[in-house]
Amino acid sequence: MDRNRVVTAVFVEANWELTIILDGPGAPSPSAGTYTYGNGATVYLFAGWAPAQQATTAFDRWSGDLESTAQYVPVMMNANKTITAHYAAADWTLTVEHGGAGSGTTFPTPGVYGFLDGRRTGIPVQSIASGSYWGGWQGDASGYDLLYVMTMDGNKVARAMFETSGYTLTINAPVGSGSTSPAAGPHPYATGATPTIKATPANTGWEFDRWEGDLDEANPYYRDLTLVMNQNRTVTPYFLEGTACDTPAVSGKYPLGSDLCFYVPDPVALGSAFQWFKNGEPLSDGQVIGAQSRSMYLTNLQVSDSGAYICEYDDGAKAAAVYGPINILVQDPEAMPATDGRGLLILTAACIAVGMVSLMRKGRRVLTK
Repeated sequence: MDRNRVVTAVFVEANWELTIILDGPGAPSPSAGTYTYGNGATVYLFAGWAPAQQATTAFDRWSGDLESTAQYVPVMMNANKTITAHYAAADWTLTVEHGGAGSGTTFPTPGVYGFLDGRRTGIPVQSIASGSYWGGWQGDASGYDLLYVMTMDGNKVARAMFETSGYTLTINAPVGSGSTSPAAGPHPYATGATPTIKATPANTGWEFDRWEGDLDEANPYYRDLTLVMNQNRTVTPYFLEGTACDTPAVSGKYPLGSDLCFYVPDPVALGSAFQWFKNGEPLSDGQVIGAQSRSMYLTNLQVSDSGAYICEYDDGAKAAAVYGPINILVQDPEAMPATDGRGLLILTAACIAVGMVSLMRKGRRVLTK
């Protein structure tokens, strides 16, 4: 330093090379070759079939700077990378067909495709033509989901049905924070189709409350709602923030005619299934409100509502768990003689015994209130 100096550091975005190598008869995308991408770019690789061998060969794996058996997989370009797509002789074939008088598109398109034993592959409906209606899956596939996941443990047929008559199911944007499958919007279904639409809270700070709209006999408190498409229908999902119960029920005595709300506390996994029980027997809506929801309601309590209540559900680790028992004694002040509290003690002990026998029989982990 013999004088004052000013220097500027100049940084430029690095470019990285992605080299794809092909091992066996296949058609990966991008195809075999070397490509240049900017720093941080995400490249999606797909292991497709070579048309001449698509029924006899199957994708095996990626190797090199990516180790995966996923047929469709992203790669982050933060260095030069070399990846090889390996193909092998197919164990089984998947035949994709389209049926019905309507039209639409799937991926893969109709044809016969090779797979290795045990692989799982998704078959999405990509579009339904104007004037056509989704009639569901047939063959070795079933249901009305727009994405069917097939396990390749034998030769399989997936037939996508597109019809020319039907009705529109419109799912409105959720009230509160959550999502639906299929997503909000209009969905054309063939006459008589029985799609199941699913509501999922945005996070553990929200929970599903109910459906409203053209439900007919469908239970509005089921997150997975099955509808019969014999008319145009519009439905709206509602989500509640935080605990749906202002004061969740705890074990104790409650007066005749009062209302109770039961609530499973965190941790609870998104998409969890819930089932409430009384004295070891599963409850259903009609007996209560929300028998298969995180929150369950008992209204206008009667003496017959006394008992031990538990809920089976998935915890934050998607492991089977049980909340409870919550021991409820409903008192009718006009019918009950004065007591020193031993009556509650006896009933509570009996309720706990019934609840614990049920839990021991099911072999589940217990979360007590």
